[in-house]
Amino acid sequence: MSKDRRIIGRRLAQTRHRAGLSQQTIATYLGRPRRWVAQVEHGRIALSLSVLDQLSALYGCSVDALLKGTAGSHVPLGHIRPGDLSHIAFLHRLARNLDDLNGLLSCAG
Repeated sequence: MSKDRRIIGRRLAQTRHRAGLSQQTIATYLGRPRRWVAQVEHGRIALSLSVLDQLSALYGCSVDALLKGTAGSHVPLGHIRPGDLSHIAFLHRLARNLDDLNGLLSCAG
């Protein structure tokens, strides 16, 4: 088990706690067993970029912020039904894309 994976796992757990979500809720969102989420948070399993992208979309941050531990959910998600998390992630992606587009337009302006 690498030290980096343990650090990233701890950061992911902290982000999940700040969002008010359980391991089971994250597991359901990702289509994985709860045990897999626990192993990730303990640094036993490395994450793919695809999973990191899914998590960053859910929390409304960049993958970089998620890995650095600077991600934070603006709104606690614990009261959201697990089935609605994919919609929340979609809206976060849309908001990020709009921010990027506005940045490009202001540079071109």
